[in-house]
Amino acid sequence: VRMETLQTVEWHGDPFRMLQLDGSTKNLIENLVAGFNGTDDGSHQDGSYDDIIKGKGQGLIFLLHGPPGLGKTLTAESVAESTHRSLYRITTGELSTNVAELEKQLSDVFRLGARWGALMLLDEADVLMTQRTVSDLQRNAIVAVFLRLLEYYRGILFLTTNRISDFDEAFHSRIHVTLRFGTLKKEWRVNIWREHVNRASKNNKLAMSYLWTEEMFDVLGEIEINGRNIKNLVRTAYAFA
Repeated sequence: VRMETLQTVEWHGDPFRMLQLDGSTKNLIENLVAGFNGTDDGSHQDGSYDDIIKGKGQGLIFLLHGPPGLGKTLTAESVAESTHRSLYRITTGELSTNVAELEKQLSDVFRLGARWGALMLLDEADVLMTQRTVSDLQRNAIVAVFLRLLEYYRGILFLTTNRISDFDEAFHSRIHVTLRFGTLKKEWRVNIWREHVNRASKNNKLAMSYLWTEEMFDVLGEIEINGRNIKNLVRTAYAFA
């Protein structure tokens, strides 16, 4: 590590406040993360709840499920930013399919995540959580490894998936909070359109946000598309402006 290149982390406002979710859901996430008091060595602060078996159940695990583009990944990213925690993101495509190598990879990742006090994000977690069958011993071994590591993880972990129906039953007891992301309300779509237009306008003098009226946003909000599509449409439109 070149010490002269290290810089203080700059946090960018509070994106969690702008996240388009039900207020009760946002409050639940915010309060649970704020109240989490795991420590670097895996112990808990005085007065906190602990499992009967030492070292088990000391983490906080969220499962976010629903169709693509509805804010599952953005939720985890926003929580990390608003709580000034490092975000340690990993996708299942980066992991080995060899059971022994996978166990080492996940063990190292979880150890570092807990040590840094980071918020862990595992995208497309369904690959590791698929229902076990008698005909696929390799898959069963992968699922068993992940189950055990979840049991002993002592940090904050967000899992995302759009295939919750394929999950092995054993995972439900390891997950503390399961949140479903459904179709965006019109009000949320309007807010997303407005947010992306305002952001794009800061860097594009040819299409300033003051040219956009609330009536325009209201019409756009009627279009039933997800947040990612809205972002891509605005980005494409402003590239041509």
